[in-house]
Amino acid sequence: MESVQVLIPKSLYTRVEKLCKEISCEDVNELLVRLLRERVSEVEEEIFSAGVSEEEREEIVKRLKEKGYL
Repeated sequence: MESVQVLIPKSLYTRVEKLCKEISCEDVNELLVRLLRERVSEVEEEIFSAGVSEEEREEIVKRLKEKGYL
């Protein structure tokens, strides 16, 4: 799998690192990828099930990408 580097605030990384230890996860990056996949899927589901037009959906996706959520 090809990957890219993503910068996140140290405070967020520390929170995820703590969570990782709490749930006996061995890899912080793996947990971050899993959490991001789940959240992106939720956002996609909200967009597709909200009855928005294709044009509206594209605008929402564009704005989410601009804000760094996707």
